[in-house]
Amino acid sequence: MQSITFEQLTTTSAQIILDQLPERIKQAFINRATEMDYPLEAPLEMALAGYLDSEAIAFADCKPERGKGNIDMETPLLSESTHLHQEAMELVEQAALARRQGNLAAAQAFTKAAFKKEQAAADLIAPNLDLEPSRSVLHRSAATLAVECAELRAAERLIGRALAGNPPAEIAEELRDLLLTEIYPQRQLLSA
Repeated sequence: MQSITFEQLTTTSAQIILDQLPERIKQAFINRATEMDYPLEAPLEMALAGYLDSEAIAFADCKPERGKGNIDMETPLLSESTHLHQEAMELVEQAALARRQGNLAAAQAFTKAAFKKEQAAADLIAPNLDLEPSRSVLHRSAATLAVECAELRAAERLIGRALAGNPPAEIAEELRDLLLTEIYPQRQLLSA
């Protein structure tokens, strides 16, 4: 029987790693996950992937060999896209903080700004189908933010464009799930 492995840190694995860290570092990861409104494993995975590959967003797009003298003609494009993504994630953190403080208008504004940055990052590398999985990861993230901003048509376009490429199977499944569990039900509510 062949086991299926996914290129993402599980909650259990993240907890095992966190339990081995100094308390202040462990608490910093917990705080960061809370601020971002992400599961605990997300900031840990981002940190580990980013350490091995400064252009990586998660394990799925981590290429440790990138930092070892390989010259990739797409690097400047991916670097600009990664920079936009990082700015978007900072805005997501600000939105989460504003939401916790009860400032829903600010949270909405930060989320909208994050969506625009993430969409720009996805748009930048969209034509480059060989930049998987970064391409589909950015599209998934932008589509998720679009849903949060009630930009359902933009979310559909981003998902369609991601699926039209060659996303890894698990990311393709997450994109389809987003479409079926978030976008379609919201569209039905709007048309009712």
